[in-house]
Amino acid sequence: MLLTILIPGAILGQAAAHFYSARENLRQLRRRAEEDGVEWTIAHTYFSDMGGFVLRYRKQPGCLRRIWAHEVSCFVRNPELG
Repeated sequence: MLLTILIPGAILGQAAAHFYSARENLRQLRRRAEEDGVEWTIAHTYFSDMGGFVLRYRKQPGCLRRIWAHEVSCFVRNPELG
């Protein structure tokens, strides 16, 4: 019975942590969006927080790398890395 009380709280806590992380990353990415003209939404940020973006290298076409939200702004600032 204790488990049925604690598990929903843990799931809610994890969802809240993801939301606050996405909101903070969105602030950073929106600053970058002003520079390159690409609009970022909270949905994009959730997606990148889950590792939903893949970077394909021009010089090595078969090489793919999953990037996370905290790495996206690095690649936006330094497009030569991709």
